[in-house]
Amino acid sequence: MFFLLSLVSVAMVGAVLLPDPTTEEDDIALGTDADDDLSGGGGNDYLDGLDGDDAISGGNGDDDVIGGLGDDAVFGDDGQDTVNGSAGFDTISGGAGDDVLNGGSGDDHIWGDSGDDSLLGSLGDDTMYGGAGADVLHGGSGDDTLTGGEDDDRDYVNGGAGDDILYGGANDNLNGGSGADEFIIATDGLIDIDDLTEADTLSITTDGTEPSLTTRTADDGLILYADGHAIAYLRGLTEFDVSRVQFTND
Repeated sequence: MFFLLSLVSVAMVGAVLLPDPTTEEDDIALGTDADDDLSGGGGNDYLDGLDGDDAISGGNGDDDVIGGLGDDAVFGDDGQDTVNGSAGFDTISGGAGDDVLNGGSGDDHIWGDSGDDSLLGSLGDDTMYGGAGADVLHGGSGDDTLTGGEDDDRDYVNGGAGDDILYGGANDNLNGGSGADEFIIATDGLIDIDDLTEADTLSITTDGTEPSLTTRTADDGLILYADGHAIAYLRGLTEFDVSRVQFTND
């Protein structure tokens, strides 16, 4: 069950007001302390699951969606959505559009999907994937796993506090933050790594054949080459032992 106040158009079912998913009106929907199923339909909606393990879909439009307490599944769908998982182990998907997604506390799974998205893990050991578009990912505290995406758009990926795993694609900027982090990169494009320290690990994915690695001095760091191709800009470093690099298969 849930309680809903619609700004314009609703349908009455028993004593509960439900949004009409066939309209483009702006709705306000509030859940209960039970496990709710909320859908905003069209329009710019406000949906709050409150307590319970909720399933919430914003629908089309620029929606403001809050999971509330509990382990929630929250989908922004189309539009420029703002999604906050709040407490619990939440699953969040932004859908199409430039979304702002915040996992809150708990070990959350966050997907930006298409669009230029901002993803924030906050507390907990979070898993985050930017998807298509130029995304910004910040793991916050906890041991997080972050992937900018598989396209060539420039993603900014910051692990924050904790021992994080950061996957980078071509043109991405990676910053592990504090902790002993692992940077995992490929050899198909140039990636910026801002803070590779002695405590961190640099891994390169290959097809099973390990490339020859060399470095050259750049303006504010080193450039790492694999078989003569520039693959990583190691900013702030004046020297780097390539034997530290680990290799993993695709």
